[in-house]
Amino acid sequence: GVEGSVDGGCRVRREKMGKRSIPQSRLRLAWLDSALIVAKLLGADGNRRGGASIKTLTLRDDVRLKRPTHALVCETLKHVPITRLALERAGVALAPDFNP
Repeated sequence: GVEGSVDGGCRVRREKMGKRSIPQSRLRLAWLDSALIVAKLLGADGNRRGGASIKTLTLRDDVRLKRPTHALVCETLKHVPITRLALERAGVALAPDFNP
């Protein structure tokens, strides 16, 4: 869910992740990190060569918000098949090595 609070007269948007809220500006870090991880996983799968696991990639030292990043990666990968089907039906050309 989304929660709002007022800080110094300015409305701050916060996403509830688990038991604590994460400011929207920090949540963007998780979005960026998860996008890189998903791209790496799909690239490894498309090339038919082994890549690191989701857990290994989301627990790396350079991942700033590990728990939200892990959740975003898992949710994104869960929707890859339906996204691919929608893109194919819309006539969007996919890279030949894109094979989730």
